Amino acid sequence: VALDFEGNLAAAVSTGGIHIKLEGRVGDSPLPGAGFYAHNYAAAVATGIGEYIARLLLSKHACDLVKTGKSAKEAAIETIKYITSIFGENTAGIIVIDYKGRIGADFNTGGMLRAYMGEGLSKPIIAIYKKELLSSSV
Repeated sequence: VALDFEGNLAAAVSTGGIHIKLEGRVGDSPLPGAGFYAHNYAAAVATGIGEYIARLLLSKHACDLVKTGKSAKEAAIETIKYITSIFGENTAGIIVIDYKGRIGADFNTGGMLRAYMGEGLSKPIIAIYKKELLSSSV
């Protein structure tokens, strides 16, 4: 996910493979709203079990929460609670950015590799586990 200096939000994601994908189905990564979503208020990308992410339009769900007034961090946490309540643990992770550049990430797995690069940083901040924060807002 990215926010440029003009305030434009973008989201892009790639797939990790075909694990648990039903035969003949397109994965969640190329589906707007599922693997990625961007609007003028937020952008999000999701990773995990694509069948579940696609069924819930997980990235759009997170962005819609930001639109209702949730922070990016709150939207990420609530989105992972949502998918966990339906499909259980070890199913997904999400990264969200809002129009002010605030980021949030959450996941219901043992870890999720993520990184943050922002203004004033000379190199990215990288994290894998929940206890590792990318910044004070994640």
